[in-house]
Amino acid sequence: MAPKPVKVNGLTFLGEIASFSETVDSFSETFVSLPPEQAAILITGAIEALQTGSTDESFQLENLTVIRKQLSSERNPPIDQAVQCGGVPILVEFLKKDEAPLLQFEAAWALTNIASGTSEQCETVAEQGAMPEFIRLLMSPHLNVRDQCIWALGNIAGDCTRLRDTLLNLSIADTLIELFK
Repeated sequence: MAPKPVKVNGLTFLGEIASFSETVDSFSETFVSLPPEQAAILITGAIEALQTGSTDESFQLENLTVIRKQLSSERNPPIDQAVQCGGVPILVEFLKKDEAPLLQFEAAWALTNIASGTSEQCETVAEQGAMPEFIRLLMSPHLNVRDQCIWALGNIAGDCTRLRDTLLNLSIADTLIELFK
C-alpha cells in the first residue's frame, strides 16, 4: 500500500520523502520561520529525498535549497536534525559536483551553517571530509562557491585549535596565497 500524502505548508510528504511542488523562489517566503518541529520534519524530508539518489538536478536543487534555508534560520536552526539524519555526508558529496556549481553553492552554504553550530556539529562536518573539498573549491571558477567555502573554512578554523591545525596541515595557507595572487 502506498503511503498517504501529507501536506505541510504547501509541501507534500510521501512518508518522509518530500515531493516538492513549489519553485525554488517561493521557498524564501514559504519556509522562513517555521516552528522547530515543522523545520525538523522539513529538513528530514529534504535530506531523505536526496538520499534516494535522484539525478534530477532541479529536484536536487529544490531539496538543497530547503536544507540551506532551514539551517539559515536565525532562531533554532535544525542543525542536530540535519546531522542526525545523515545530511552532512550527502552535502559533502554535492561539493564534488563540479559540473553543478549551484548545487555546490547550496551544499557549501548548508555545511557552513552546520559548522557554525556547536563544536560537535562542526567536528561532524570536518570528520565527513568537508575540509579538503572546501579547500579544493577555493580555486573554483565560481565566485559564489569560493566565497561560501571561505565562510565555511573560517567557521571550522575558528572552532578549535585542532581543526585549525588540521586545515594548516591540508595546505590551506598555500591555497589561500594562490587564490589572492
